[in-house]
Amino acid sequence: MNATCQLLVDLFKFTDQTFPKDNDTIVDETSVSLSIESENTIQCPLLPQAPTETDTTVYWSILTDKDNKFGIIFAKFANGDTMLVQEYAATHGPEGNNGLYIERFKRRDERYCCHVFEQGNDLRTACIDVTWLAVATEKRPTILDCDSAGESCEVKIEPHQDCLQLGCSINEVYPKPTLNWSYTNCKERPTFFSTSSSTENPKNRTIEVFNVQSKVYLVGLQPSFDDCSLVCTAHGEAIPDEMKPASVSITRLTETTTSQIVTSTRTCPVCNCSVWRGLFSLAMFFLVVFVLTAVLLICPKSRKFLQNHSETFRWYLEQCAEPKTEKSWRDIEHVPLEDRVCLENRGSDDVEITDANFIWNYEGQLLTEPALEIGNESGFQAITDVIGIQDGGMVVIDSKGLHRFTVEYHYRFIDLYEALGNRGHTCVAHFTDDKLLFGLQWGRVVIFDIVNEQVGNFASVYPVKDKTVQLASIVVSSLGYVFASDENGKTISVFDHEGVCLKRLDTPSIQPGSLALHVRKEALSFFVTSGEVVRKYHMYGEKKQTKINHSIHFDINKERLESKEFKPGYISVQEDKLLVVNHLDSPELLQILQLNINEGKFLHSIIARSPGIRGVKFISGDRILLYSGDSVHVFEKNDAKQ
Repeated sequence: MNATCQLLVDLFKFTDQTFPKDNDTIVDETSVSLSIESENTIQCPLLPQAPTETDTTVYWSILTDKDNKFGIIFAKFANGDTMLVQEYAATHGPEGNNGLYIERFKRRDERYCCHVFEQGNDLRTACIDVTWLAVATEKRPTILDCDSAGESCEVKIEPHQDCLQLGCSINEVYPKPTLNWSYTNCKERPTFFSTSSSTENPKNRTIEVFNVQSKVYLVGLQPSFDDCSLVCTAHGEAIPDEMKPASVSITRLTETTTSQIVTSTRTCPVCNCSVWRGLFSLAMFFLVVFVLTAVLLICPKSRKFLQNHSETFRWYLEQCAEPKTEKSWRDIEHVPLEDRVCLENRGSDDVEITDANFIWNYEGQLLTEPALEIGNESGFQAITDVIGIQDGGMVVIDSKGLHRFTVEYHYRFIDLYEALGNRGHTCVAHFTDDKLLFGLQWGRVVIFDIVNEQVGNFASVYPVKDKTVQLASIVVSSLGYVFASDENGKTISVFDHEGVCLKRLDTPSIQPGSLALHVRKEALSFFVTSGEVVRKYHMYGEKKQTKINHSIHFDINKERLESKEFKPGYISVQEDKLLVVNHLDSPELLQILQLNINEGKFLHSIIARSPGIRGVKFISGDRILLYSGDSVHVFEKNDAKQ
């Protein structure tokens, strides 16, 4: 054995003493995504690729999953001699001057390091995190059981059918993609919900890929939905930008063509639309109408009873086999019989806003309607969110459900958790009219219709590598864009008003939290908080050409703070001011900072005080809501102080 080989043996022998034990000796770290089929070579960032005459020894290693230590792959000496470790000889080897090629991998995420020994210098190490991407083998998702395998197809439904199930799939993809449903050419927004499933498909010994299937269930198909199209789009890191979606158009047959053309055999998930059930439902409907009419004619005194309890009767008109000719009671907003004002001024000794420039009048405390009869309770329990509605109203969400207040403080309760099921939400935002966007677990975003108490899919935020999505904030701009921040993945996703993902901004240096938007002459900027940081970004371009640039980093003047550290919470934009909530050390106090929206210059500061205060929200009309776990207080801005 020559001297070079003996040196290598000695080097391997004393690996535990020479390999880095921590990150102190790592001078460079990078991340790449590679395809094992086309791009499977990495270069050492510390050395040039071209041959050079230096007294340098380089060896490559891999972080093993057994004991989380570095395992040597091979070593290359200055004289050109190379020695491979038998364990990796069949799958790895030297490439070029200082590179490493990988023929087969064991894990999707692997960490490789090159270690450089130079005469007269200390050991230097550079590490590269490699994510292996499989190739998407299909050009587009496939609509299941469709007449055509191309980009679009058609599904025919019966004249009185008002429910439909569709399926979409994509196969042999890694990382696991997400299938999203959207709609086009619809006169009204269809009511639907979807489910998804995935299976692993070992294509060969190197690439483990996924087969993903998503089903969408449409209910309440009115005639206005005829010629409406459902679009299935695949999203994910392995999905190329040029991949086209698959769409299916819905065509309703006429009475004369029903017996001549084979129609869809798909059924609703909860009902089988058969002719016999339809006839039975129709007969029961007329029977109920006849009985109610007879009771009204014979017993006029029972009208009040029927008015008070009619909502508990079962309306067979809602069966899916019959066309809906009238709105059911769930389609009509529940208006209280008496417009009672659910705002009372019970005193504000412990609640106040301190402002050197303006006077803030205490309007009162929000109460649930049942709590109006109780002198010392608000009716709320464990409040989690308080948001403003575009019309000046507000929504309070607690452990009981959703409490809706109009601008006149009229009240309505909605059993939110019955609508959402067991899907706990992490954030919420006002969308349009009487609709809210809820961010759920695993990155799902759904639309909740307050009037009809219905939930529909909107979009999904895709995970980064193997990190579970944790939605921190959702905001909606007046231009129709929806922004969602993922704390774990350190990303901000941008969607259009139909839930199509336009852009995903990676923020590796910060963990994005609360978001705020500013629109001026159709120019959009957004702000994001993280730890002690507030950043501003500019967004420009249209649809898929959308670009996002980091504009400015707001340096908060510590002398303006009422605490030692800056702890930003909820942020909002009003006119040309950025309002940032700073959490103080006292559990009864919050500071509201007003900053210039362009460069972040400090403008003003006010202090909000309330026992157990959790946050403040800014409502249209210069109103501020102070809320704790069981109370919500309303303040309105008055004249400037003299």
